[in-house]
Amino acid sequence: MNTTEITASKLERLWLCHGSLVAERGLPDRPSPISREGERIHEMLAGYFRGKVLDEDSEALSTETLTHQYINEANHLIGAYTNGESYGTFVEERLDCIDGYSGKPDLVVT
Repeated sequence: MNTTEITASKLERLWLCHGSLVAERGLPDRPSPISREGERIHEMLAGYFRGKVLDEDSEALSTETLTHQYINEANHLIGAYTNGESYGTFVEERLDCIDGYSGKPDLVVT
C-alpha cells in the first residue's frame, strides 16, 4: 500500500499537485514493466556495491548495460574523490530527516 510519507522521489509530484499524496492514500501500488525494470536495476546496483558479483543475463541486456554504465561512472567518481583512501557506503538505505522528509539514495560514499 502507498503511504503519505514524503520521499525524495515524490517531491516533484507533490510540488506540481499539493494534494497528490493525500489522494493516493489507501490505493494499491500498480507496478508496470518499466517500474519492475527500475527495481531490478536498483537491486543489481545494491548487490554490486555490497560486494556481489553480477551475472550476465541475456534476457535483460539493456538492464545489464545500464547497470554496468552506472557502476563504471560511480567507481570513477569514487576514485576521483577518495584518492585511494578507504571509505564507507550507504547502499539503498532510507535516510530520514528530522523535518519529515526521507530519501533512499542509490549510493552514498562517506
